Amino acid sequence: MSLGLGSYPAVSLALARERALANRQAVEEGRDPRRRHAVTFAEAMAAVIDLHRPNWKPTSNTEQQWRSLLARHIVPTIGPMPVADVAAADVVAVLDRVWDRPELARRTARRISTTMKWAMGRGLRETDPTSAAVATMPKHRHRPNHHRALHHSDLPDALNKIRASEAAAATKGALELLVLTATRPGEVRNATWDEFDLGTAVWAIPAVRYKTGTEFRVPLSA
Repeated sequence: MSLGLGSYPAVSLALARERALANRQAVEEGRDPRRRHAVTFAEAMAAVIDLHRPNWKPTSNTEQQWRSLLARHIVPTIGPMPVADVAAADVVAVLDRVWDRPELARRTARRISTTMKWAMGRGLRETDPTSAAVATMPKHRHRPNHHRALHHSDLPDALNKIRASEAAAATKGALELLVLTATRPGEVRNATWDEFDLGTAVWAIPAVRYKTGTEFRVPLSA
């Protein structure tokens, strides 16, 4: 059986030797070296999504973010490449597309690295070039512009304005519950009546909906 290592000058002699050695090691270990080149980066990332999906909260948008990254920035660039062949320069090509949006850039680098590590664990490649790719990019100087926090002394007036607004009753009630219980917006939006025990004045947020994966009990005021 013969297996191509890539053409010169795109593949240097040193890289060809490295690939040949990896192929021989795979054969010695009973693995088919051709499989390294059969799995594309897009397929590897899709496998990572399938692997982690059961651990993501049903109310989170994590899977949507992964699939959006895959469709918009991975498939048009390194997606069709064998995961074994993706180098730092190829990762840079992806980061170039998103680097002007710091949070998206950081998320993209993390998820590319996660996919690389998945491939390493399955013998599809030896290294993760993501850190080297990030090191070539300019430093982000963006500072997040957080929403101004409301001083607690202004809270009664804010609640009165909310109650007097023309917003839907459910929206006004949700905002007031959010303030009174100091919980997260998603926990309030997805709350159901069976979670509330008005007799003991406790709201029990089930583990499946809470960030830590454990039930969280919130005492309720009068």
